[in-house]
Amino acid sequence: MNWIIDHFQRPSLLLMVLPALAYIGYVWNKMRSGLPTIPVSSLSNHPNPFSWKERWVYLPELLLAFALLSIITAASGPRKLLAKGVEEGRGIDIIMTLDVSNSMLTQDFEPNRMEVCKLLAATFVEQRIADRIGLVTFGGAGLTQCPLTIDHVVLSEMIQQLQAGILGDGTAIGMGLATAVNRLKDSSSKSKVIILLTDGANNTGSISPNDAAQLARKLGIKVYCIGVGSNDFALGPTQKTIQGELIFGYRRSDLDEEQLQYIANHTGGLYFRAKDGKELAQIYQKIDQLEKSKIEATVFQKYTDLYRFPALTALFTFLLSPIFQFLILKRWP
Repeated sequence: MNWIIDHFQRPSLLLMVLPALAYIGYVWNKMRSGLPTIPVSSLSNHPNPFSWKERWVYLPELLLAFALLSIITAASGPRKLLAKGVEEGRGIDIIMTLDVSNSMLTQDFEPNRMEVCKLLAATFVEQRIADRIGLVTFGGAGLTQCPLTIDHVVLSEMIQQLQAGILGDGTAIGMGLATAVNRLKDSSSKSKVIILLTDGANNTGSISPNDAAQLARKLGIKVYCIGVGSNDFALGPTQKTIQGELIFGYRRSDLDEEQLQYIANHTGGLYFRAKDGKELAQIYQKIDQLEKSKIEATVFQKYTDLYRFPALTALFTFLLSPIFQFLILKRWP
């Protein structure tokens, strides 16, 4: 489990940490400088004048200070966000359809098209808290990576884990679009949207992009198409070795803009061209504005409480303090 704290139920209590830290610093300073000193010319012939018990005489107070600090942290209610979303059917149903062919490793984007597209797609998902969103990928075939869900945290993590080439060679745009349409055909949402992103032309698959677009239109599904890649030569995969390793060389994009414009126009969507990461970010912002949810949704958030660790730390250090004071250091009031 990820123990990183990203939320406090009572953050105002954290202000009490400041005097606790100041007291810890005060006690620590006493431990370092509180021992008496005497001027001598040399200590080479003298044994160590102070035992370890004398040097750690203030350790019980330091442990109590740490216990106080842990109690304050536990009382402030540290939590970790597990998921957030809305009640099903409240927003728009969206299928993100991403090209994962090897050409997405072309380096006209920094560091390459794949990494930039993954980052911006995940960012888009995280902003659409009122919608159910799914993920379809395509290369040599189309595959549903994640059905429609309101768990956007998990979906964003799945997008970040995508790798180019996982669905073989080729760019089956028609298969990817048909898979996305199939995921939306039973949706009861009034607004159904596919965001199709690719950097190439359809060159494989048993379903043509035109047939998939016709099916989307019949089902009332709007398709926004995004073509990525510059018009210049860029370093990218050009062929494979016998062992299946990619060989990189300079190549131009084979993006079929005419095909993508047909899909978008035929389904009531729009076509966009992104020649770099900045343009792609702006395109996602435009789509975000065009497809705002019209139905207000009740947002819910699921957290896991993380107060147990600081609470147990406080209990442990609180019990350890008198053990050191009375049993080990033999200090009595």
